[in-house]
Amino acid sequence: MRQPDRFLVAILAGAVALVVAALVTARRTPAPTYGPEDSPDGVVNNYVLALRQDDDARAFGYLDPALAGHPGTLERFQEDIGDCSWCFGDASAPETVRVDPAEFDGDQADVQVRVITFREDGLFGSSEYVSTYGFRLVRRDGAWRIQRAERYWSDCWHDPDACADRDPTYRRPSRAPATATLP
Repeated sequence: MRQPDRFLVAILAGAVALVVAALVTARRTPAPTYGPEDSPDGVVNNYVLALRQDDDARAFGYLDPALAGHPGTLERFQEDIGDCSWCFGDASAPETVRVDPAEFDGDQADVQVRVITFREDGLFGSSEYVSTYGFRLVRRDGAWRIQRAERYWSDCWHDPDACADRDPTYRRPSRAPATATLP
């Protein structure tokens, strides 16, 4: 009877050891947690985490109430997320979110968020890519609020006209309703 090739056994043992090490590392990665809300980067971290955990009420509270197209209600906020779900990412996707420290300009701040997305392609194939998105915050009444973002955001919130074709009633009550002339 032929003995198994030692080189092949070593390769298989190494592959099994790598898989076990990856599983142990993945389980040791701490779950994301909410942090302090006294800094712009803390607010962005909490906003993104709230969205990813479907805590819409908490996420809604981080929006700047002075936004031209502020949703006004939690229900409208949830509708906006549903209408532009691709803008908010996939909470079930294997992603890691890293929030960089804020850069300040008086009562405004910019925060960069790096989203690391993992993709598996079979037993030995996987890849990751990093995307960076910016957030603009403003300090209002002593609290940092999100004024603009490149992801996890609906364009309706800073420009109500961006969604007028989707929902002509979207405009805030203080603005005149849109009028259209039909040919």
